[in-house]
Amino acid sequence: MLPRIRLRDDEVLVGASPVGETLGVISDRALYFFDGRELAEHQREMTPRLRVPMPGAYRDIYNLGMIELVDGYLIVFSNSYDAHSAAGVLPYQQVLRGTRRRRGRDHRQAALELRLSRDLSLPLV
Repeated sequence: MLPRIRLRDDEVLVGASPVGETLGVISDRALYFFDGRELAEHQREMTPRLRVPMPGAYRDIYNLGMIELVDGYLIVFSNSYDAHSAAGVLPYQQVLRGTRRRRGRDHRQAALELRLSRDLSLPLV
């Protein structure tokens, strides 16, 4: 069995998903985009079209959305995992636009409101 995708030595593969005509691969440090035609037509190791570094720690990502554009990708990170505890980060959303020329340019960043219930008690069983 031949490896089709190779990441940097200090990165861990987390998952993969189709994004339009490409394959999106997420590691603990970056997003990679590979040509879907190359995946289907060849059995060799693929070279990523684009590598976008993560704007924060992978463990803080609550939601990740990716859309293929004509000239690149629109990537939306919602970072709010464990926002209710001291271990998490304040919730924010970051929108990046990645193209071959600009590897993940900030498009917009916005703070999200943290809403916790006033009644944090657990029901008795």
